[in-house]
Amino acid sequence: MKILHRVYITPVKCNKMSITVSDKCWHGCGGRGALLHCLWECPAVNSFWSEVTTALSEIFQVDAPKCPELCILGDKIHGLSVREMRFITFGCLAAKCNIVMNWKIPTPSCFCLSSWLEEFIDLLGVERAATTLWQFKPGLGGLWETIRAYLNALPGDVYWYRLYFPPSSLSIKGMYFLRRLRLNGVNCKLLLLFYQALLESVVLYGIQVWYKNLSAQLKSELINLIKEALKNTGAYEPNFLQSLYEKSVLREAQKILDDPTHILSPEFERLPSG
Repeated sequence: MKILHRVYITPVKCNKMSITVSDKCWHGCGGRGALLHCLWECPAVNSFWSEVTTALSEIFQVDAPKCPELCILGDKIHGLSVREMRFITFGCLAAKCNIVMNWKIPTPSCFCLSSWLEEFIDLLGVERAATTLWQFKPGLGGLWETIRAYLNALPGDVYWYRLYFPPSSLSIKGMYFLRRLRLNGVNCKLLLLFYQALLESVVLYGIQVWYKNLSAQLKSELINLIKEALKNTGAYEPNFLQSLYEKSVLREAQKILDDPTHILSPEFERLPSG
């Protein structure tokens, strides 16, 4: 809405307020810094949009055109379902957030794929929490698996780490919401449901793979995060993270035992205790 109503201060607006202020683009390209230039025409920003639309096309297996109608105004792509279009819009929103947050004094490497992915994943995490809390249908469906496949194809594992390890900006936002809900008198049952949807669901994903490989520092950060979150819900238990890990491993082992066709089935043996 701020973009549609031309709320953002641009070099051109500053120049109209005072002729001593330059109307040149703050990103250093030398162009006239009108709103459309800062959001689209500046070479650094335009190159950023190219990376974003290419990534969205690869993730969702669609042809996301690089045009201001889609990227800035959120125009619909013909042939896409409402659900697919919703996530394309989230991707463009994450890119616009990156641009306006680095509006006047850009941070190093702010217009790059990694910074966009971080913002995009956080937006999808909030959407995932909302669909879990309110049981919206259709929810995210197989979207996480699609994004995981895309991230795994990228060099390095930093994106996988940030997507599934909770001490990220998404978890910080979740903690903030938990505190605000508690201060506003929300009952403990709803607080616990919010925690399970926004934090615990992220922790549990693949915990049997990464938990034993965490360094002491990262494990301490994760334990402190869960401890603080559970205190806000009034349901704190000692060794809660270890308990989550053990239950998750047992569930996976049970699935393998119950499926004779599983490749690991011969490696498992049911004990007399069950």
